[in-house]
Amino acid sequence: MLKFQRERLGDILPEIEELLRNQCKEDGEIFSFDMPRLLDYDDCGYRRQYTARFNGRIVGHSAVYVSVSSRTNIKTAYDESWYLLPDFRKGWNAVKLYKFVEKDLKNEGVKSIRLTLECGSRISSALDMLNFKVLSVNYEKVL
Repeated sequence: MLKFQRERLGDILPEIEELLRNQCKEDGEIFSFDMPRLLDYDDCGYRRQYTARFNGRIVGHSAVYVSVSSRTNIKTAYDESWYLLPDFRKGWNAVKLYKFVEKDLKNEGVKSIRLTLECGSRISSALDMLNFKVLSVNYEKVL
């Protein structure tokens, strides 16, 4: 059974770094995390790091940024990452991890979670189960 928790990023290095490297490799991305900046964001409360552990080992994570609107004073979370190692993607593990994240954020006064998803992403069905709604369409021009 997986154990979910919010953890301080600085307390779980280099263990989380190995997971992030696996995630980047799987996604075809180059690992280029700016750890000092992420640690600063974590320390000041802007970034939240959640983990999924199996027998004490980190096997998944979710990271979000929480900001407060200066106009409305409403807290909104912006999803950065949500990942489980392939062996732990069975059943409802991904949904359970995100429900844990949602509960923690809601207890902190966050009103919504937003995320950007590439067209055809494999997690869109999980987002449907979590009652996410399509809010807008993003366009990108690579320069």
